Amino acid sequence: MCLAVYLGIDRALARFTDVAVGEIGLEADPSLRPKALAEKRLVYHVSDRVPTGWNCACIFLDQVVPWEAEKGDDPDDPETPARAKAYAGLQRIARAALGADSSPLIFSCWWGDQQEPPALTRDCTPDDIRPARYLFDDTLDGGQGGNPPILIRLREAHP
Repeated sequence: MCLAVYLGIDRALARFTDVAVGEIGLEADPSLRPKALAEKRLVYHVSDRVPTGWNCACIFLDQVVPWEAEKGDDPDDPETPARAKAYAGLQRIARAALGADSSPLIFSCWWGDQQEPPALTRDCTPDDIRPARYLFDDTLDGGQGGNPPILIRLREAHP
């Protein structure tokens, strides 16, 4: 199975729809629109650009063991640079989304579960979006939750 991640927003973020291969961007008008984002005017599929179009969002899966998560990431893991780059791209998108909409939403699920209701809802700032946080899993303490449908409400950081 593949992870699907979506952004629901009320104003377009066109600058993220034409990104270079290997960059995280937004696919406009995805074939499956999650039910959890029905209140939003626009829905984008969030993933990395590949030469033939768009990939799945599995790059956002934190597949590190708990002792690695305790230190934030494993610098010896060959996937770490790619995952860090992907999360940095998602942070940029989240910041832009907050500039365009006061209540943008991110929804994640296994491919095929787009019509399922969220099993968990989180409130996150763009700075909360980083590797080894298990944002798309049902625990923040090392994963192992099976990646149920998750709704993330983006919000500004408050001092």
